[in-house]
Amino acid sequence: MTSLLPGRVFYFNADEELTGQVQEQDASDIEERSARAIDKLPEWEYAFRLRINPITGNLSAEHTNLTGEVEIDFFGQRGNEYKAILVDGEISHFYALWQRAADEEKTEKINAFMKRIGQGEAIRIPFWQLADQDTADRTIRNLLM
Repeated sequence: MTSLLPGRVFYFNADEELTGQVQEQDASDIEERSARAIDKLPEWEYAFRLRINPITGNLSAEHTNLTGEVEIDFFGQRGNEYKAILVDGEISHFYALWQRAADEEKTEKINAFMKRIGQGEAIRIPFWQLADQDTADRTIRNLLM
């Protein structure tokens, strides 16, 4: 069966039970696998779907939908180290050339914010590196450890 929901990957993993939620917010399968993978790294904490407000330049959980506002899928923290992690779904990131330009612009804005707070650049994870929980666990561990 084909899903009409954009930005969702829906791999068939028969024994997988997903809730569709991360930190009480709706989440795609790859977002939920990413969250579960980060949860397995006890030194890391994260906030799901924070946004950079284009007026204040600050990070916020508030979704104002202002022009220029960008969302960070996972904002991870280990001590004084912060990581902006962006999960790229199949539909919304790989089907159209215009989306590549939008992704690059978003990444530039996030990288500017990260530089301002003295941190490294955003990490983008393509959907195929999150196809099942074991793969997601390895991917996240390799990126964060």
